[in-house]
Amino acid sequence: MNKTKIVWFKTVERPGSVLKASLFIAGLDKLFINYGLGRVRLMFVGQKGVLSWYFDKDQYEKFGHVVKEKFNSLTKLKKFAERVRRISDTIVRVSSRLKRSDLSDLSSSQLASLAEKFHRAFLESPLIFWGFLFLESRPAELLRTWLRGKVGDSTQIERIIKLLSVPLRPLEAQIEEAELLKIRTKWPDKEKVRKLLSAHVKKFAYLPVYDFNLDPWVYKDFLARLKQLPANAAEVLKLKKTEQKRQKAEIQEVLQRFRDTKIRKLATLLEEFIWLRTYRTDALRKAFYNFLPILEEVARRFGFRDRKIAAMMSIDELIGSLKGTLTIGEEELLRRQKAFILLKKSLGYKIISGSKKVARILKAELTSVKRRKKIRGLSAFPGRVVGKVVKVRTVAEVAKMREGSILVSPMTTPEMVLAMQKASAIVTDEGGITSHAAIVARELGKPCVVGTKVATQVLKDGDIVEVDADKGEVRILGRNSTIDENAVRKKSKRA
Repeated sequence: MNKTKIVWFKTVERPGSVLKASLFIAGLDKLFINYGLGRVRLMFVGQKGVLSWYFDKDQYEKFGHVVKEKFNSLTKLKKFAERVRRISDTIVRVSSRLKRSDLSDLSSSQLASLAEKFHRAFLESPLIFWGFLFLESRPAELLRTWLRGKVGDSTQIERIIKLLSVPLRPLEAQIEEAELLKIRTKWPDKEKVRKLLSAHVKKFAYLPVYDFNLDPWVYKDFLARLKQLPANAAEVLKLKKTEQKRQKAEIQEVLQRFRDTKIRKLATLLEEFIWLRTYRTDALRKAFYNFLPILEEVARRFGFRDRKIAAMMSIDELIGSLKGTLTIGEEELLRRQKAFILLKKSLGYKIISGSKKVARILKAELTSVKRRKKIRGLSAFPGRVVGKVVKVRTVAEVAKMREGSILVSPMTTPEMVLAMQKASAIVTDEGGITSHAAIVARELGKPCVVGTKVATQVLKDGDIVEVDADKGEVRILGRNSTIDENAVRKKSKRA
């Protein structure tokens, strides 16, 4: 009897390694079984440092349905938010306890025990990462439904929701930027800057570590950013505070228009979900950063060139190697650095390595996305612009960005703000009006279309596109990067 072929659905795309991918499998299995869906079926694909997370489409949609039913009211969503915070804090707390500057005095079995504790901290985490994807838009939906009974104009309703989607509570990246601006005000007092910047490094070095293969920021990285900040840093800080006060006053004015406590509860929940969206990922960054010394020690003991090779082991392989129950060679790990697939269709999972093998499996398992002339998403900030596509999938690709180009990304992160500042418009696969891309686009006043699902698959570097964020559309005007961009822009304007 032939087994039904799995239709794979890509949920997210992130920087990633085998170690990162494997951390969530036990927790996903537990979550799916508890929800009556059986063992999770997944395929995590790593290529060029980017990890694409695929799930069995039918099973994943059922998972989403269960999550929405389980947290289907304001009260239940508040409890979910509390759970997100608790699990995030647990991951950070456990990983912080494991961090030591010198691990050389520990036996391999003691190191394995630390890795096991780290792994256990992630058992509950799949709900706050994948479950969150199904719930992040619910506060805005509840607010929209409530407003329909109070405000007749749909345009006015969307304006209110976007206003209430402005994050008033600073995120870690925003706090870091503000503190760096404060240090800039001490320039050119080199000694004071050195002391302040050294303390700054200890506090925020973890920010770019969204995977074990990514390096923490060091002193020279912060110094380079500091030198790029405007000389009138004090004035910039003052303007930011003024803008925050204006936004708070505008939000309070809207809330006072409605003499009903329900809108305040909904607005509070919306703000909490916006904040938690990044709070969860900041917890991952801190945890991965805290685990790096253990990976460095593992690499040293097994004679690997660096910890990035050790990060190509699964958590089970890493623990097994430390306990002496299995051996995995560096040659295999180097193949995984080029490309790998972590495939799980039943009880266990297997790892396939090497570019050719991965390409063959992907050809057999995936249905290719057809090229098309138009893609649709959600309008996060209005505007219409024509430009050349630059795809930025990782922080390492930010340097590709050119002034006035169209930034296309699976999703944006705080490390991509420089690219977003250069962009004339922003397009993402993921997210809604409360996503990082949407929030930053509104701050920068740049046209933005989010949640297209396929932008990075359909669009290629060099494509000339028209981003019509008023309609939430991206139209392909030319496929050839040699096309005269200015001529296409003029033609589009005449049309």
